[in-house]
Amino acid sequence: MVALKLKSFQTKVLINESLGAYQIKTAETEAELLEVLSLRAEVFFEEKAYGSGKSFGLDFDKYDLLGDHLVLKDLKTGKCIGTYRILTNLFSDEFYSESEFEMSDFTKTPGIKLELGRACIAKDFRNGTSLNLIWKGIGAYAQSIGASYIFGCTSIASLNRMIAESMSVHFFNQGIVTNAFDIKPRKKYQFKRKDYHPISVDTDVTQLIPPLMNSYIKAGAKVIVSPALDRKFGCFDFLTILDLRKINDKYQRRYFPEVNHA
Repeated sequence: MVALKLKSFQTKVLINESLGAYQIKTAETEAELLEVLSLRAEVFFEEKAYGSGKSFGLDFDKYDLLGDHLVLKDLKTGKCIGTYRILTNLFSDEFYSESEFEMSDFTKTPGIKLELGRACIAKDFRNGTSLNLIWKGIGAYAQSIGASYIFGCTSIASLNRMIAESMSVHFFNQGIVTNAFDIKPRKKYQFKRKDYHPISVDTDVTQLIPPLMNSYIKAGAKVIVSPALDRKFGCFDFLTILDLRKINDKYQRRYFPEVNHA
């Protein structure tokens, strides 16, 4: 069934750049998309044990046909070693984040929006080089469509409300939270009283923040202070929003040279 659906996949924006021993591009063929979905299943279900199963070794949902897929390839082997799903309001009238968050004020705001999701990098390639190449792909894509905002969910592998709240306090103290668009988790994804579980007073929740999320924050992204609880995948999700007009100068020069600050 999934294989039949994949036959309708079409690339929306073509990105293709070779950088040393690697290539960053958008998936162009059914075979490349299958590699992407297989890598996601390997990382999410087998390694990190998100969710309760997989679909014939693939991680697939309806959003995969609505957007593009960044592919990071190791040119020595030709294998996909990293990926990121991209949805934009140029080609889709719905975003994955909307399933977890009420965010109509944001989606109605003028400007082209680019949603990033389903990020994963093969275990042996999780390093600064891969992160840098992923950002180059994001920058190339965003500039090619004239995006104003980059946003998306970042998953933290926990169902503990105390960890989520401690992390929210950390983001608040860092001055990086925003509620400019009145975004909040939908009722189905809100924490309940039963989700409280004790944690040690010296628990360093910042160690749970994924490198990509830290990278967004360094770039100037803001965090919605209340995360959404995804019981199906055993995690909670923070929504981050990066206004490209307010991006950090270093990130602008390196990845978004054509973006003009407000």
